[in-house]
Amino acid sequence: MFFPIDPTVAMLVVFGYVIFFVIRGIFSSSNSPKVSHEEFMEMYRQMKEDRKEINRYSKWLYDHRPKE
Repeated sequence: MFFPIDPTVAMLVVFGYVIFFVIRGIFSSSNSPKVSHEEFMEMYRQMKEDRKEINRYSKWLYDHRPKE
């Protein structure tokens, strides 16, 4: 079978791209803006409220399941 380029070179190019994107991802995430403590606590409180609502709905579904 005829390959347009050597398979070894192709694998090196693929690994080079993977390494490039991994390194780029590591350095770009370190430059992300920081969240203040108050903003984090507000997000956490909202997450807890959402979880309570989901649990309440799940309990209602369980209580109203069809009886066999």
